[in-house]
Amino acid sequence: MTDDGIDELSETYLEQVTECVGALDSVFDGNVSGVDRVESLESQCDETGRALQSALGAAAPTFRSVYLQAGDLAEFYTRVDEVANNAEAVALDYRATGAYLGNVRPHLREMVADAVVASAHLETATAAYLGEDEDETVSEAVSRIRTLERACDDRRHDAVRVAFEQRDAADALVVRELVRGADAVVDAVEDAADHLEFMVSLSP
Repeated sequence: MTDDGIDELSETYLEQVTECVGALDSVFDGNVSGVDRVESLESQCDETGRALQSALGAAAPTFRSVYLQAGDLAEFYTRVDEVANNAEAVALDYRATGAYLGNVRPHLREMVADAVVASAHLETATAAYLGEDEDETVSEAVSRIRTLERACDDRRHDAVRVAFEQRDAADALVVRELVRGADAVVDAVEDAADHLEFMVSLSP
């Protein structure tokens, strides 16, 4: 496959991951079909991710990073896959537990909103890397992702506090795990961003 084909697959993949993360909002908003949508979108991500990994393995020799750093790039997309995986995991956990969210719900939706913006920044950073644009574009996007991750940590602490204020310990512990699951989505975005920044530092 040509480099342009890989670029297009990558763009599609990152967009699908962001859409999958965004679908969590309907889950925490109580939409009964929300979990099914997250599952469907995660499956699409898996399909596109496999095609992307195969394309990287068959990339034609060039002096671009797509070929010179194919191994690191494959690892990057594996880390991106964890973003969608974590989104699906927390959606399934919510359906399985039927947890009462109450006043924790707005905190979870804010965490999802942070995750969506962080994932969009990852799209920007990835496109800049593949397009061999200025390194500052990648660095700026990664910096914004880290800021969002820290904000999400604060939201997580607030959400857990509210969980224990509104319900008994047993119920609150269930909700705490859901909050941690939502936080793991943003953590996965940051992990992928960190790896991308590492790749930029190694670029010839």
